Amino acid sequence: MKTEPDSNERSRANRALEQWWEGLKDRTGDRALLRRCRSALEVAACPYFHHLYRALQGLGYGNGPQLAPAAAVLAHVRRRPEGGERSLARMMASPRPGTERPRVSGLRFRRILVLDNRDDLLMSLVRVVRLLDGAAPVAGLANDIYFWGDAVKERWAYEYYAAAPQAD
Repeated sequence: MKTEPDSNERSRANRALEQWWEGLKDRTGDRALLRRCRSALEVAACPYFHHLYRALQGLGYGNGPQLAPAAAVLAHVRRRPEGGERSLARMMASPRPGTERPRVSGLRFRRILVLDNRDDLLMSLVRVVRLLDGAAPVAGLANDIYFWGDAVKERWAYEYYAAAPQAD
């Protein structure tokens, strides 16, 4: 299996992810089931996850244990971010209105960056989505979870600290 899909496959996969996520709005039972999942194994037992899995298998996203945490986190996303933001890391660094502190503290952010276990990542990112009031870039977030590793972590670190309010 390829490590990373080509740009055409990624574009088609992103459309499939977005359509699947949009479908969750009308499938409240499936959404609730996915929202209760705490591990990739639990996600694998959710029938609606397999709609996404089958749609993405031929597009370079055939690893179910890597895709499952993304599906569980996306079940918590209620809306796309305002302004079309595509980076969850920048969203985490952005301050809430009326404050200068980032929505996700630097300490919590650093704890996310050291995670290697995808089940732990799932739970941490569910908390992040809650801190962001249910907003997240659907396709970007799913891709980052799927390809979670040093390259994604490094990119997130640069994006977070570039957007974080500067301490005195």
